[in-house]
Amino acid sequence: MTAITESRYRYAPPAAVDQLRRFRATHPLKSFILDGVTWDYLLGGQGRETLLILPGLLGVAEMSFQHSAIFENTYRVIVPGYPFGVGTLDQLVGGLAALLDAEQIDRVHVLGGSFGGLVAQRFVRAYPERVRRLVLSHTGGPRPDRARANRRAVTLFGLLPMRVLRFMLRGATRRSLRDAPEHIAFWEAYSDEMITRLTKADLISRYRLAADFDATSTFTPVRLHGSSRSWMMTPRHRGFEPTSKAISRHCPSRRTGTRTLAASLVGAVRVAQKSCAESSTGIPRGAVRRARTTTRRKRSARTCRGGL
Repeated sequence: MTAITESRYRYAPPAAVDQLRRFRATHPLKSFILDGVTWDYLLGGQGRETLLILPGLLGVAEMSFQHSAIFENTYRVIVPGYPFGVGTLDQLVGGLAALLDAEQIDRVHVLGGSFGGLVAQRFVRAYPERVRRLVLSHTGGPRPDRARANRRAVTLFGLLPMRVLRFMLRGATRRSLRDAPEHIAFWEAYSDEMITRLTKADLISRYRLAADFDATSTFTPVRLHGSSRSWMMTPRHRGFEPTSKAISRHCPSRRTGTRTLAASLVGAVRVAQKSCAESSTGIPRGAVRRARTTTRRKRSARTCRGGL
């Protein structure tokens, strides 16, 4: 990643900027080539088990730097970026499996939010034997009507100048932070840095992937079938919650047993929020609420239209 431009972050809290600067200094991008396409990713942390964090629509690995910093105390954490040369979800999840092979990682815990949640759902279906636990946050299942909307968006993007598209993306960023106004300055600056690097072709490729998920996925949110195991989602949460055991060391109570990983993640994000608050950086408050795996229909419809 490039050095931080002071003028871009001049209104952001200094502690948050310092955290990002330290992360960049200690987490150089790694890469490997698959079928002529370069995959960039971040790898860090320690522990016997590995956590795979799947980023949102922009597909930038570093955007998960605050979550990575927290989980690296307990897990080996790998965060891929999504190459713009990948055209379908099948190619994307195949590349993720190849990335794990390149790092000699057999099985992982998978965390996917927003668009990353869509990728996670396809990954667990294609490679159920490689997934220990699955956590989906503020995401949804496939919807054909959303595929049509994203295809219309692709057509529209081709007609609009890039400066207008960047303006739209920046507006989406601000709307996503409306529940955490104290963090707007940093995340607007950071998102602006990422958005500035995008070309029109990059943005169109992202929305084509989103449309591909809705058009080619046939499973339902109630049950994800695997070849050797089933991922049952409890209806009481109206969302996604594996019934397997928890990573209990992340729970505030630190008890072992049958807590779900979804509950564990909520506890971990609360710890992260407290830790970041003490250092004046902070994870947006809305992230704690959205980390619970409840998926409302309204949020599901917005997942690929405005989420980053």
